[in-house]
Amino acid sequence: MADLKRGFSMTPDRPAPTTFVSVVIPCYNAAGFVARAVESVRGQEEVETQIIAIDDGSTDGTPDVLSKLGQAVFWETGANAGACAARNRGLALADAPFTMFLDADDYIEPGTLAALVAALSEDNADIAFAPVIERTNTGDRPPRRRPRTGCTSEFVIDWITGSYIPPCGVLWRTETVRSIGGWDENLRKNQDGELVLRAAIAGAKLAVSNEGAAVYWHHDGAHRISNVVSEVKLQDSFEVLCRCRDHVAVTEEASNEIERAFSVATHDLERMAARHALDALQERIHVYRQGAGWPTFEGGTYHRIGSRLLGLKAKEKLAQFLVSIRGRKAKQS
Repeated sequence: MADLKRGFSMTPDRPAPTTFVSVVIPCYNAAGFVARAVESVRGQEEVETQIIAIDDGSTDGTPDVLSKLGQAVFWETGANAGACAARNRGLALADAPFTMFLDADDYIEPGTLAALVAALSEDNADIAFAPVIERTNTGDRPPRRRPRTGCTSEFVIDWITGSYIPPCGVLWRTETVRSIGGWDENLRKNQDGELVLRAAIAGAKLAVSNEGAAVYWHHDGAHRISNVVSEVKLQDSFEVLCRCRDHVAVTEEASNEIERAFSVATHDLERMAARHALDALQERIHVYRQGAGWPTFEGGTYHRIGSRLLGLKAKEKLAQFLVSIRGRKAKQS
């Protein structure tokens, strides 16, 4: 990152109160959202916050927005190096004993940070998870089911099969995330899942908070990573699952239930690869799953029967076609 900075100066040697939280906000072309994220942190009560915004080479005027947010925000900008590089830069600058990585298009409701700090402190935990609201311009989506945190195996099973928490709902002990090496800057997809799973499998203690809420904002922006499906991103998601399975295999957490969860999660990726005609990736996942001794197809009865009769690729294309027809009928009604 270039040495262009605004806001308060960093003072690593100052006392770190137990309610002191660093909030790292990576920004890329987030001019329309980042002020909301910052203000949501400023509005947190019962905690002291250090706001660190790292602009990742934006071209839409995001640095101009950051420059107008006042002395309470430290920020810097530089060449585009990816969200994980921005997060690691912010982590290196964090002074507080607790750190949240808040994406610039998300925000947190009042009371969220205080409740997360309390959960970490009461349970002497390494990572705490907040309630999450998935919000769009037209309203809220159904509540997300949070992963179980009673034991590592249950947590891994839930996380890899869809009960995950986005970064805006996760508070870390700063030393915990530093001790495991921070964010993997080589990944372009599921970086947050890889980080959390790496920590959990390494023995991080987990806690939950039931107060406040993290708001995961869904929008159609071209720069939102979850809006774009590509071969490299699906490859990264598959790589994360393979890594995590390897890590679990050498722990006491390995079980038939975890193997089934990995089978389900990898088949979901295989289906996505088939849907987008990514033949080489689909074959790679298929061979991996076959080597693991897993069922050829996972999922509901209709999916399994259809895939056996038509082949996975043809079945997925048929499913897409039927979904598009239902969508058109819904718009007409």
